[in-house]
Amino acid sequence: MISRLLFLLSIGMTIVSPQLFAVEWENLSDNEQKILKRFEGNWNEFDTERQQNLIKGAKRWQDMDPEQKKVMKERFTKWRSLPLEKRQQLREKFRKFKQLSPEEQQRIKNRIKKFRSLEPEKREALRERWKNMTPEQRKKFRQLTPEQRKALRQKHRKM
Repeated sequence: MISRLLFLLSIGMTIVSPQLFAVEWENLSDNEQKILKRFEGNWNEFDTERQQNLIKGAKRWQDMDPEQKKVMKERFTKWRSLPLEKRQQLREKFRKFKQLSPEEQQRIKNRIKKFRSLEPEKREALRERWKNMTPEQRKKFRQLTPEQRKALRQKHRKM
């Protein structure tokens, strides 16, 4: 009986990811501590998920070249300048995006890439058109298949 229990526990311990456990500040590498220094005082108060996200971020930071770090600093400055409500909206959108299937995520990434490749005038025209749509029109547009969207674009070009 005890051997079965120990066996089940050992299997459970191999299945449980080490990322589910909190990390003590002292167990972080010197580089991680250096990057995450501003969190030292609160580190042990953070939940495991937040600690793991910060550790992942520190790892990504270590792997960046100087140019990438410069871009990230600029983005972070821009992020911090946004109103709290806007940042919360963006976090919620990101959370919803992460819940999508990998295929749907890729489809959205491809559409964004395609949009960004357009000439600035075309991007602005599309933004204006979107802005002028009612919420119902936007909802209907989102529900269109790629073929229906293509037909709609062709119809719009003829106008």
